Amino acid sequence: MLLTYITGNRHRMPCEGVLRWFKGKYLPRHHLDISVIHKSLKEEGVTGWCMVEGSTTRPRSFLLEIDSQLSGENYSKTLLHELWHVYQHVKGTPQCEDEAVRMEEVLYKELSNLNIKLS
Repeated sequence: MLLTYITGNRHRMPCEGVLRWFKGKYLPRHHLDISVIHKSLKEEGVTGWCMVEGSTTRPRSFLLEIDSQLSGENYSKTLLHELWHVYQHVKGTPQCEDEAVRMEEVLYKELSNLNIKLS
């Protein structure tokens, strides 16, 4: 089961499709609650954040913040990057930024070959 809450109409449809694809492929047995907030992150100097809400011992609820100024490939890769951090949290593996950067490329290529709208 996947519960989502997405703000920002511009990215709503591609975001929802990517979330469902990622959850179905990488975390199919987990019940997750993922909120995606599109907002300006310019002052913070990042394009995205992944935060655990609630329990950190068995995380299932997440807040992703994605810079609302991103579009196209940058938007998709940032969303996939933050979803990989969700994967790391759920699986209990260390939060590795290098791995998330590497996986955003792998996931983007994989998703580009499917009929899922990315942006």
